[in-house]
Amino acid sequence: MGKVRHWLAAISINAAKNFLRQKNRLSKVLSGKKKEHIETYLKREKSPEIEKIIQDEWEAFISQQAWDNVQKQMSPTVIDCFRKVMEGMSISDTAKHIGISENTVYVYNKRVKNTLCNEIIRLEQELE
Repeated sequence: MGKVRHWLAAISINAAKNFLRQKNRLSKVLSGKKKEHIETYLKREKSPEIEKIIQDEWEAFISQQAWDNVQKQMSPTVIDCFRKVMEGMSISDTAKHIGISENTVYVYNKRVKNTLCNEIIRLEQELE
């Protein structure tokens, strides 16, 4: 985890724990089944689940940023070609739809994938 993610994770975890502590105080006031239910919930709270959520959100953020950056670098035809294939359109149908050869579709897709991977790596290094 990078510095920013560590810091954000620590803040999120502490905020969640503070929230749960407030719920714990409330549980002391309550009685019976409600109190048991809240205590069971508090015991189930685990930091690894929070960290997984944070990691998933971070990966989604980086991926979206990378995609936004790559779209600005590539021509609309290349991006359209990549989108069609990612949406499930066959290579031959994509080639016919855009008006290019099938080999060009393969080249465009590989170009976008490589650029996207490189951009994700760059962003992760830059933002850690």
